[in-house]
Amino acid sequence: MGWFSFIRPKATVSSPAQYAKIDVPASDDRVAETKDGKGQPSSFSPKYGSSYLDNLFAWGFEILAALVMVASFVILVIILLKFNGTPQSSWPVHLLSLNALVALLATIIHATIVFTLAQGIGQGKYAWFFRGKEQKAKSGKELRDLQSFDDASRGALGSLLLLGRVRQWNLTTIGAASTVLALAVPTFTQQVLTTEYRMVKSLSHGSVPGIARAQNYNGTMLSPNGAFDPSDPSYAWIADLPALSSIYTGVFGGPVEQLKPTCPTGDCSWPTTPTLGVCHTCAGTTHKLRLDTYVADARILDVDDGWDSKLTGISPSGSTGESQPGLVITGLTVTGIQNPVYGGNCSNNATSVDCYFWYCLQAYNVSVQAGRYEEKLVGTWNKVSNNNDLYDPPVFIDIPPEINADELGDGRNYSVDMMTLNSIPDEFSDFFFGHATADYAFSSDVMRIIYASLYDIPAFAQKLALSMTNNVRLKGQAPATDRYNGTVSASVAFIKVSWPWIAYTAVVAALSLIFLGMSIFHTRISREPPA
Repeated sequence: MGWFSFIRPKATVSSPAQYAKIDVPASDDRVAETKDGKGQPSSFSPKYGSSYLDNLFAWGFEILAALVMVASFVILVIILLKFNGTPQSSWPVHLLSLNALVALLATIIHATIVFTLAQGIGQGKYAWFFRGKEQKAKSGKELRDLQSFDDASRGALGSLLLLGRVRQWNLTTIGAASTVLALAVPTFTQQVLTTEYRMVKSLSHGSVPGIARAQNYNGTMLSPNGAFDPSDPSYAWIADLPALSSIYTGVFGGPVEQLKPTCPTGDCSWPTTPTLGVCHTCAGTTHKLRLDTYVADARILDVDDGWDSKLTGISPSGSTGESQPGLVITGLTVTGIQNPVYGGNCSNNATSVDCYFWYCLQAYNVSVQAGRYEEKLVGTWNKVSNNNDLYDPPVFIDIPPEINADELGDGRNYSVDMMTLNSIPDEFSDFFFGHATADYAFSSDVMRIIYASLYDIPAFAQKLALSMTNNVRLKGQAPATDRYNGTVSASVAFIKVSWPWIAYTAVVAALSLIFLGMSIFHTRISREPPA
């Protein structure tokens, strides 16, 4: 029969006497000769269902297909478990990719599922037309149902049509529904593999040098006009040009950037790295100003070294809270009035800030991720020894572990030269001393810059400290060591398994196995020959 059988007039089997008129192919060996002219079928050959082994042997190809399906699914799961979370380069077979193998196993699983379902559906047409061990024809069944079952055993479209025709759900309709569901098995199974990119240590690039750091710093040079005095040789030394340049850059230059190390891949990381640098702190002292009426000859800005300031809590201190004046570069007191109002009370416009700058030990965490540089100051340390001799400068002591300093013995490998501690403050005293009057006459260009930054002196101080820190880190000395070398990372593709996708395949495969087992069992108890 073809598809046109669906539009033919209905032909039904209304009684056992009409059984001999059903158009069933003789090759099926299912309709035997009638007895006594009553149209009753004779019994089937005893070779079908005569024993469990015979029954299983009759389903040999279907059982073999089921075993292949189970084996393919188990192999697929084992492979996915083994390579899940591993780099794609770990796949050992170069002629066949992992994706191709998954697609091959998915095809085998789908083919065996469809084969077992098709054979079970083909067997179901006998259960539809016959009942009981006597194989008596059921009455009221349309003849074209035979074609519907046959089409259902050929694929998903026929199974859909069968589900639309048959209103009574039975074993065969379950097989037809499973056949429709099996359509998505290859697609869902191949979705199980995805790619996940991770940053891993690059073996090809090895390590990269550590960030710029200093363990010893000398920012002075011999004065060309100074006479060397053996009794006090410090007077023959002045701030060197890099130190002066860092001060000028911090005041007059544009934004100061952090020092960026080299990273060949755009993804690197470094361990916590200690270095000498310049720390600073600022505190507002506006509340200490004396209110007065503005007068024409008054100053609108006054800047001095701040040593007379009696503020507490902002000078650098060590771990025990004691002041460490030996490392202080300068104290800076800025007092000014922006937009003064003549003849009025100027208290609302007045600003006063005290800032301190000093040499300290800093610790940085540095990383480069996707080409974006990030530097984080994770700690500072100020405690130094009480040495103050020219040839025995103060050194940082009792450095805590979080600074990650590689101390040698008593920690004397982190120090600032004594001549630097004497020379740099002198430069600051001359540089940051001046004023501005009410007619906006500035004693120096430095005063003009400070006045423009009057309401954001902490930001001004931070920029200056960063510029000086960069100079210390670049010009200072540090012994070569691998301890602070960086790690180069590269983006590597890893295999990631999405297990929910394979769950669908497992469910459909389980349905096909259950359907096959029930078909075999039904054949055994009803003594139907396998299709």
